[in-house]
Amino acid sequence: MPRPTGAIVDHYELLEHLADGAQAEVHRAKDLLSGREVVIKFPHANVLANPVLAARWRRQAALTKALDHRSLQRRLDVDDRHGEPYMVL
Repeated sequence: MPRPTGAIVDHYELLEHLADGAQAEVHRAKDLLSGREVVIKFPHANVLANPVLAARWRRQAALTKALDHRSLQRRLDVDDRHGEPYMVL
C-alpha cells in the first residue's frame, strides 16, 4: 500500500504516488526547505529483508552520488528515517 499523499517524510511532503516498481515505491514530493519538486524512492520491505537486495540498494545510493551528467537524474539526498531508508532524486 503506497504512502498517503500529503504525508511528511523529514522535510519532504509527498504529493503524488508515481509508481510501484519491483524494488521501490516512487513518489513526487516537495522539499519543504527549498520549495523544489523532487522524486523520492522508498525500497520495499522485502528488499530490506534480503541481505543481497539491501546491499544492492546501498550500492545504488553510493553510486548515484558520484554521477553528474545533464542526461541523468541527480541524487540529492539519502536518509534513513526511523530505520526506513529513502533516496531523493
